[in-house]
Order: sequence, then C-alpha cells, then structure tokens
Amino acid sequence: MSQLFGDGAPAAAPVLTSRQAEILSLVALGHTDHRVGRELVLSIHTVKTHLRRIRSRIGVSPREAMVGVSYRRGLLPLPSLPDGQRPAVPARTLFAMSVRAEGRKIRDAASALGITSSTASGYVWGTLQDLGATDRAHGVHLLYAWRLLPIDSPPSDVGCVGSPTPMADECTACPETGASA
Repeated sequence: MSQLFGDGAPAAAPVLTSRQAEILSLVALGHTDHRVGRELVLSIHTVKTHLRRIRSRIGVSPREAMVGVSYRRGLLPLPSLPDGQRPAVPARTLFAMSVRAEGRKIRDAASALGITSSTASGYVWGTLQDLGATDRAHGVHLLYAWRLLPIDSPPSDVGCVGSPTPMADECTACPETGASA
C-alpha cells in the first residue's frame, strides 16, 4: 500500500511469480528464449512477455543483470555449489563481471580499472570461455554457484572476494570457509 499512497515507507522487494522464476532460472543456465519456450511448452511470444515483466519488476535489462540482481535480492535461490575445484578468476575479470551483474556497462568497469572497454570485454569473454559458460547470464550464474560473486555487499564495491580492490591479481579466498582457491 505504501507504493500506492507514497507515504515514504520503503518499497518491498519485487516478487517473481513461480513461472517467472522458472523462466529466469533457465535463462541463468544459458538457455535462449526459444529453448526456454521448448522446455516449458510456451510460445516464444509468451517467454518474451515474461522476460519483459521480469525486467520491469527488478529494474534491470541485460540478461546477466536480471540473473545477478535476482540472486542478490533473494528472488532466485543461490545455485548449488558445483563439484570439482573452484576456478581461479582474475580479480579484474571478476570485478568486470560483478559490474555487469548489477546492470552497469562494461565501460564503467573499464573506467574503474583504468583499462579500455575492449580490454575489459576481453577479460569477460575469456573467463566465460574458461568457465564453459554459454553466455554472460550463464557466466554470472556460474560465478554465483562458485560463490565468487558476493550477495552481501554491492558488486561495485567488491573487486574480489578476499581482496579489497579490483586490482589484485587473483581471487584467492573462499567466502564460505576462507580457504584458498
């Protein structure tokens, strides 16, 4: 009600419908709109309508930002920790991905790092390939699965878990245990 009457009370976090959460979970796995439609037996038009409504509810547009913001706000449950060794991700790359996961432009990350946008994009795409990600949304999902992107502080303030600055060479401390990667 506070949103309707503008009484200054903080607005509650947006809530996704179960169908929207299901669609966004598939987007996080790197599925295209067509594949989401096939898996859920929905038309492409219906999938796009749901995605448009998700964007409106959470206030960000890029797919990787929809995934990142949804994990950070608790709109989607964090993915399970994958089996195997935790990948070492360079802090500069992690910082660039965290900026994209909050819906900002790659040039914002590049400016903060003192590099060109092209170089920052190269960092991101190289890491996506190293992680086996199919797209940036899937890459953000994998970084949250490995707990390399934090949910307890703004991404723009975090360079690397265990590192106070995006200028560190590698991410080394596990946020869960404090152990090295």
